[in-house]
Amino acid sequence: MTTQHPSLSYIENLSVDSLTFPTLGGVATPLDYYEEGTFLATYAGPWAANTNVTVHYVKVGTKVTLQFPAYLNAFSVATIITVSGIPTRFYPKTGSFYFPAVVIDNTVGAVGALEIKAANSGGPSFAFYNASFYAGGTGNFTVGQVGVQATSVTYITV
Repeated sequence: MTTQHPSLSYIENLSVDSLTFPTLGGVATPLDYYEEGTFLATYAGPWAANTNVTVHYVKVGTKVTLQFPAYLNAFSVATIITVSGIPTRFYPKTGSFYFPAVVIDNTVGAVGALEIKAANSGGPSFAFYNASFYAGGTGNFTVGQVGVQATSVTYITV
C-alpha cells in the first residue's frame, strides 16, 4: 500500500538545462550533457568481407563509454582490425588511448589492445591489435579464426 501526503505530488517529467551537485572542497561543475544509444560501426581487416556491428554508448559530459560486440570469422589477410563509423563526438580531442582487449588469433584468445587515436596523434582511428603489439610487433593477425571478444571502454574526450 502506497500513501502520499495530500500536499505533495509526483513529478512525471522534469526538464532542466543542467544540474550542479555540492562538493567537499572542490569546485562544483554542472552536469549538463547526457546521451545514450547505439550506432552502426564496421569491423574491417583480416576477413574476406567487412562486417557491420552495433555499438552501444553512454556519454555523460566529456566521459564516453563504448561497448563493442564480439565478432569471429575466418582469416583472410594479415592485418589489424579497424573500426570505422564511430561518430566524431566520441573521438578524443588529443592524444591516444590504449585499452587491453581480448582478441582471437588462430582460434586462441589473448590480451591484445584497442587503440583510440585523436586526429593530432595520427588518427582519428579505432583499431584492435593482437598480442604481438605489446612485444613491439605489428599487431597483425596471422591465421585461422580471427576476431575480438566483447569489449567495453571508458575514456574522456577532452
